[in-house]
Amino acid sequence: MRWALTIDLKEDITYMEQPIQILEHKVNVMRNGEIPSVLVKWQHHGDKELTYGLESYMREHFHDLF
Repeated sequence: MRWALTIDLKEDITYMEQPIQILEHKVNVMRNGEIPSVLVKWQHHGDKELTYGLESYMREHFHDLF
């Protein structure tokens, strides 16, 4: 199987990773409070590279996903 992948690189050979889907919402309960987080599927990565991130950060920077 061949993959055709196009990534726009900046001059310093970096690129901006974009989330494409929120898969799960969860709340981590700590001793002093609760921390809402989301499971994120990222562009250019498969289902095996999902990450959790702070819901507040994701809402601020990627509000179109909510």
